[in-house]
Amino acid sequence: MNIETLGFIGAGRVTAFLLEGLRNAELRHSVIVTDIDPAASAGRAVSDPFTRDAGSDFSAAARADIVFLALHPKAVASGVASIAGSMKLDSIVISLAPRVTIASIRSMLGSGRVARFLPSAPSAIRKGFNPIAFSPEVDDDSRASVKGFLGVLGEVPEVDEAKLEAYAVVCAMGPTYVWPILDELTVLAAEFGLSEIEARHAVASMTVGAAEFFSNAKRPTAELMDFISGRPLAEDEAAIRGMFRVRLKAAYDRLKG
Repeated sequence: MNIETLGFIGAGRVTAFLLEGLRNAELRHSVIVTDIDPAASAGRAVSDPFTRDAGSDFSAAARADIVFLALHPKAVASGVASIAGSMKLDSIVISLAPRVTIASIRSMLGSGRVARFLPSAPSAIRKGFNPIAFSPEVDDDSRASVKGFLGVLGEVPEVDEAKLEAYAVVCAMGPTYVWPILDELTVLAAEFGLSEIEARHAVASMTVGAAEFFSNAKRPTAELMDFISGRPLAEDEAAIRGMFRVRLKAAYDRLKG
């Protein structure tokens, strides 16, 4: 599959960080951005000579090689209805929305070349963890082309569609759980006497190392905790874990409901 043009139906947050990541990868594909709010699509295109604003003309984006449905789950049906019949035969529609299944999109679209893709915000710096699932009609060559293209944004594992909502809660939403903690550590480090540069570097380096140790240690978390003599939050760990379990399980249940 030859990928030369990209169409975005929806110009919100996800479109913003995907475009930033593609430009940071120095890709120069032609991009068409549309949105129900013309001001939103215009804002995405204003600073990028390779991105064309098509306002609310979804059919313009539908004629691209890859058509991204960057829409809220409740808006997917109307978005699909607006492009049905406008696509090229060999185009692939990639939905970025949780909840809405490939089967539903295929039924609404009348075409089988569909995928679901759940990118995370670190894609902006090409460090995303971005799972994807394809409909059976997408051939192996097209799958390889799409994954190779999206691979400039980070890791693109092909997964069972039934697992995408789990990835949405843990990975796509994941930075919102981690970044406030990193920010607070950085603020505290500055209060303790580090410069802002020193604080950010120290917190970021610690986080990367801790994540790699967690990933590669292959030992229970309790053993990892025993490597550290001081644990100021020990009395709060159970409550923190409980908060995560309650809030994230509720988020998952909403997506699967």
